[in-house]
Amino acid sequence: MLEPDSEYLNDLPEEDHPVMAQLLAKNLQQTVFRPGDVIARISDYRFALLLPATNEQSPQLAERLRQQATEIVLGGQPMLLSLGVSTMQPSAQLSAAHIQQLTEDLLQQAQNNGGNQVSFNTEQSLEVPVTYSD
Repeated sequence: MLEPDSEYLNDLPEEDHPVMAQLLAKNLQQTVFRPGDVIARISDYRFALLLPATNEQSPQLAERLRQQATEIVLGGQPMLLSLGVSTMQPSAQLSAAHIQQLTEDLLQQAQNNGGNQVSFNTEQSLEVPVTYSD
């Protein structure tokens, strides 16, 4: 989940906000394009990304997205993004609500720690045995 920092938005003229959101969406589409990847705009300036089979690479991808956003310059200022990243292993207990809440909390953590950064929780993959043995 990602969102431009509030300080950046406050400094950006109001008339540039829609353009900023469009440029951010275009940047995301150019970076996240594998079959099965999903980009969703979930509020005026907040986007959610669903990226199957990324796991350990998620924090690196998020950092790349953050760095690429600084190349978007409006009102003479580079865009500053905060990102919250969660990776989860499939399980019976896993729910969309749980992932969303965890990721929103991580996004809030990134914003509260000064913004323009990535906060992440990478769940370790489970090694499931292929064969049964006693």
